[in-house]
Amino acid sequence: MAAKVSPVEATKYTDVMQTKKKRRSIRGAKLHQMAFANLGRNKKKTVLVVVSLALSVTLFNALCAFVGGFSMEKYVSHDLRRFYRQHARLFPLQPGR
Repeated sequence: MAAKVSPVEATKYTDVMQTKKKRRSIRGAKLHQMAFANLGRNKKKTVLVVVSLALSVTLFNALCAFVGGFSMEKYVSHDLRRFYRQHARLFPLQPGR
């Protein structure tokens, strides 16, 4: 019997399952909800990103503390004293000139 039905007629009589339509929220998806839902998708990648961010913030803080503790005045005064000491040895004062 199925062989006698034309393909055009067969498309009219297909049983389509009625599915319930999903309601969309009025405001749409919230960004923070989507972000937290995405964190659980790949746990290894999430841990790697969190560790990487923590390490970079720690290194940045250490670098800022190191640079903040650096005094340019102390460096220049020390460098100038060394400069004068070395060049004074190269050009000793000779009497009579």
